[in-house]
Amino acid sequence: MWFDWMDRMLDIHRANFVFREATAAELEQHETGLKVAIRTSLLINTLIEDPEFNEPDLASRLRVRIQQFKDAYDTFHDSELSEEGAAEILKQVFPE
Repeated sequence: MWFDWMDRMLDIHRANFVFREATAAELEQHETGLKVAIRTSLLINTLIEDPEFNEPDLASRLRVRIQQFKDAYDTFHDSELSEEGAAEILKQVFPE
């Protein structure tokens, strides 16, 4: 299922990028993976947001995952984001 794949992506993100220092090559793969995840999730979102699909819970879950992917991307790959901003996003997404 799509949500299983998204959960696995977020697990990999936490294990390899939040809790340890990643290499430049790993960060490049991370950026590419998150871009694909965000774009594909947005495409799927277009389908399930259709009123005839009528699955508001599914649409809501997908919006949350898209935001998590965007936050993960912004934390590691948005040059506009400060260290403090990145730390705040990490606290919100992964509370300890």
